[in-house]
Amino acid sequence: MLKKLIELLIKEGKKYEKKELLKDNDSQKDVKNLLQGLMALKNKYRIAQDDVYEALKYALALGFKNESGYNVFVEANSSITDSTLDFEANTMVVADDVEAVKMGQTMLSDIVDVCPTAQVGDKVLIKKFGLGATREWSRKSISIFTNVLNEQCRIKQLELLITRYKNRETKLVRGKIEGHLQGGFFVRLDDDTLCFLPKAQISPLDNLDNQPTQYIRAVISNVLEEKNKGKAQIILSRSNADFVRALFFSVVPELKEETIAIKAIARIPGRTTKIVVASNNSNVRALGTILGVNNDRINAVKSEINNENINIINWMSEENELIEKIIKPVRAIAIKTVQNNEGEEAKYIVVNDEELPLAFGSKRINNNILKQLYGENTQIVGLIEANDLGLMAKIKEQKIIQAPEEKIVTQKTTEIREEKTKNLH
Repeated sequence: MLKKLIELLIKEGKKYEKKELLKDNDSQKDVKNLLQGLMALKNKYRIAQDDVYEALKYALALGFKNESGYNVFVEANSSITDSTLDFEANTMVVADDVEAVKMGQTMLSDIVDVCPTAQVGDKVLIKKFGLGATREWSRKSISIFTNVLNEQCRIKQLELLITRYKNRETKLVRGKIEGHLQGGFFVRLDDDTLCFLPKAQISPLDNLDNQPTQYIRAVISNVLEEKNKGKAQIILSRSNADFVRALFFSVVPELKEETIAIKAIARIPGRTTKIVVASNNSNVRALGTILGVNNDRINAVKSEINNENINIINWMSEENELIEKIIKPVRAIAIKTVQNNEGEEAKYIVVNDEELPLAFGSKRINNNILKQLYGENTQIVGLIEANDLGLMAKIKEQKIIQAPEEKIVTQKTTEIREEKTKNLH
């Protein structure tokens, strides 16, 4: 097979010529030039040799079609011992009434001149040809062959890139800054893949402009596909919550082992990250494990994010207590789960109206954490909104709020409404 010849050349490199497997006749020179060209394509696009082999056959088929008019698929026959190589242009015979003829297929009525005995389902050999035959092709056929070969290699590279990195989204990677544009930085990963780190995905505490060639760590946040252009761009981030999560996974083996788990994480880059952690083993304390001996683990993470504050909350099975911890120092007046208009469960945490901003946290970080823990239908609401939604009546019916507190709640709501009315006048 041709791919065996390719493999031999790749493994042996310059030794290939020293073994004198290739002589000086034209046919063998053609083989040598082809193999060297295919190896160059393999290295250029960083794809497997089998992918180069498939791209070659596809390109030859289209070049042959333009030259002869036949819709074929190409197979290769080769000999390693004498370094010979030839190709077979074949076609599969299909019925005349098929709706769409695919590549490598020919209708029965169009093949009778080549093979009068052909039947539907037969594989018919159109022509055998060597590499030298391509010299006799028209300029257009050669151009089609060359362009398609490169395009197929680009497509294989794109597919490989997407497959490799789509599965690694949110994973930690390391790379070297190679240059920057107004909108961000180019980063060359350790596996030589070029990525882009937008400025919008950089923490305010990062100072990358003054260290243009430094190695950095980041997470893959997205793989942007432009299949019509044969391109894909890997986008990195150092500002999202997944970056901090990935950093903890790199220094806390118990997370990979699933002895402990990160239940929820939210981040305001450059300011604070809030994490809820839980233990899956009664003998292991999640909080202490995350912190490490003498706080060495959390300090390792903080050093990567320039000493950004990290607030770690220990998971509690008692829901109300955990919610109180998350919105601390605000105290919840009530916590109620009801059916919303769509028939889905919705959770409401009721707080005093003047404490709403504090309960939400800066940029609603607490709200983000609560939604991760209890679902998107989780809301922090003030007393006025809670009354408007009818929550307080339901809470009263279920005696979740004691009688003296109910009186305070009603009085407080009335005072707030009166104050807002005065402000309007």
